[in-house]
Amino acid sequence: MAVPKGFKTLGSEKGGSFAIVYKVRHEELGYVRAIRELYKPITAKNDEELKRSKEYQDFLREADVLLKLGNGNHPHIENIHTFGTFPNPDLPSEHILYWERNYIQGENLDEYLKKNGHFMLVEEVIMMAEQICSALSYCHEDAYRFLMNPNEDDLPDGCVVGSVVEDDAKRKVLIDRYKVIHNDIHLKNIMRCIDGNYILIDFGKAVEGEENPTFNRSQGGAEITRAPELWNSNSSVKPNPRTDVYSFGVVLYAFLAGQYPFSNDKTLMDSHCNKWPLPSIESIRKKFYEKKFPGQTYKRDYPQWLEDAIMKCLEKDPAKRFRNGKELYEYIKGHCQDANNAKYEMEIGQLTSENETLNSQVNGLRDANVSINKQLNSTQNALAQTQQTLHDTQDQLEKLRHQFNKSRVPLWILLTLFGLWGVAASLYAWNNRPTELNMQLEQKDQAIASANDEINELKATITDLQNGESHPAPNKNESEKITRLTNLIAKKDQKIRDLETQLSNQKTSDNSAELKRLNNEVTRLNNLIKEKDKEILDLESEINDKNKRIAALEKVISGKKTNK
Repeated sequence: MAVPKGFKTLGSEKGGSFAIVYKVRHEELGYVRAIRELYKPITAKNDEELKRSKEYQDFLREADVLLKLGNGNHPHIENIHTFGTFPNPDLPSEHILYWERNYIQGENLDEYLKKNGHFMLVEEVIMMAEQICSALSYCHEDAYRFLMNPNEDDLPDGCVVGSVVEDDAKRKVLIDRYKVIHNDIHLKNIMRCIDGNYILIDFGKAVEGEENPTFNRSQGGAEITRAPELWNSNSSVKPNPRTDVYSFGVVLYAFLAGQYPFSNDKTLMDSHCNKWPLPSIESIRKKFYEKKFPGQTYKRDYPQWLEDAIMKCLEKDPAKRFRNGKELYEYIKGHCQDANNAKYEMEIGQLTSENETLNSQVNGLRDANVSINKQLNSTQNALAQTQQTLHDTQDQLEKLRHQFNKSRVPLWILLTLFGLWGVAASLYAWNNRPTELNMQLEQKDQAIASANDEINELKATITDLQNGESHPAPNKNESEKITRLTNLIAKKDQKIRDLETQLSNQKTSDNSAELKRLNNEVTRLNNLIKEKDKEILDLESEINDKNKRIAALEKVISGKKTNK
């Protein structure tokens, strides 16, 4: 088979009993679509003969249905773009019928069910039910909103509000006129896309409005899902919304249980028409679950309302079923909303509880910050006191050094004044000075008093010298002793200065270490406060996000309850 001119084939797949589907790319524009072609080309001498053929009329009719339904751009209904024919390149007298539609990447439900071991998660079953029921709701009732013509349909001014006809009687007429019965719903005519969404396809046996279908279409589609009232060829019952509801009920049963309720054999008609009650969904689902998950025990995992909906769809008496796809859709959507509301309310409760915990954490962090700030203030005070102590100590050392220097008397004067005994006395005095600066600091008053006494004595001696009084000069032995003692005094004096320097450096070093420690502690506490402040901001942001989510959920719940 070929594809229309301007397209390049990217692959092919079976498109049902009568058609093949090609994945194609438009050679000029580059978009990817699907081309669906009839397997059997139509032989015709000209266009007029081609258009009179039954195959052409059937294909045109299906395309016409899909093109009309496409007015509403329903997301779960196959949507086509163009319809046409082109000559077979190998045999120009043969005409190939095709249409172009969106490429659906995925697989039909029959393939998908088998791939998953005949066991589907209940969430996926409900999602499929809601989406395909939405498509049936559109086909059975809402399509008129996109197909009606105010002039042709004799609609007076003000009758249409938005896209809805307000007059109940006229709306019913329009629904009946424009409704579409799919008439061939089964697992293979529902596609599951790779994004998880579902699409209803193949409207080849569809019935529009109040038309009188051909015998083939009046019998309904696949036998495995055919409604009981369509099995009797002598019946005047035509395909209608309730027969679609029955067929979809069979699909729902199969998708939830894992297989169709009836085997496709000679007893199929009798099963559809007479068998009741149907085989237990739970027991079949249990069988496939435990086969798929060996060693695990199945526990019922689907809601009762879903089974109730399926059984109502499968009632033998059409009057006991849902009236149409819209009524079924509203039933399923309502229960999904209730389930969602319960889930939202549970989420709101959880978020509120989490916010309480977060608020408690925020309060704890704030309390911790208060404690850290107190600790920081205490540390800063200790730092200030240490700095002041260091300053005071340095001042005291400077004063003591100054007083010490003032208290010194030139040795030659002392030796001259007091002789050897004076030297010995001075040496004794020097040897008995405190050698540790800490003792000098503690006894600074005594040192100052002693120094003042020496100064006074010195002044008195100088006065005697000025008045002409003399002292005996030392002899040679005494001079040697004086020299040794002088050197010894110089050494002692240097040792005092060294000790004084060491003590000064030690105190400065000790205070510097304490200052460094306190500065590090202040930095650490400031960083800790910043970290706590950031944690508080993060938690408050999280609380704010949760409050927004709570408000949004409450709005959703409120809106859904109002809609009900």
